[in-house]
Amino acid sequence: HSILEGLVLGFEMNPKYEMTIFIAIIAHKGAESFLLVTNILASNMSRIKAIVGLVLFSLTTPVGVIIGENMVTAQLPGTHNFIQPYFDSMAAGTFIYIAITNNPYSSRFNAILALIGFCTIAFISSIINA
Repeated sequence: HSILEGLVLGFEMNPKYEMTIFIAIIAHKGAESFLLVTNILASNMSRIKAIVGLVLFSLTTPVGVIIGENMVTAQLPGTHNFIQPYFDSMAAGTFIYIAITNNPYSSRFNAILALIGFCTIAFISSIINA
């Protein structure tokens, strides 16, 4: 899903929307990084495997951005009007799915967290796009 997030950011042409997507990705990556490192430490993974995993994790979103920007630069037919809404939807769905399914709390609490996250990003987006 990290490559998908990068594709969405790479496709975006409006600087205001780029900033909104960037902030959402950074907020998500912070929590995701914490969860990943916690799981690595709990699993007693070897140091080399942990480093390789973290490097790959760190590169996936930038690789997606590069691919998305190259698709826009190459002006592939339909990149904005046809493909971009689908990638936006898939990225939003993965944000919510990963956040809700990877924690041990009740489904009601997960829904509240998803709503708080949505409202926070919507608020930030309204400030940036004002």
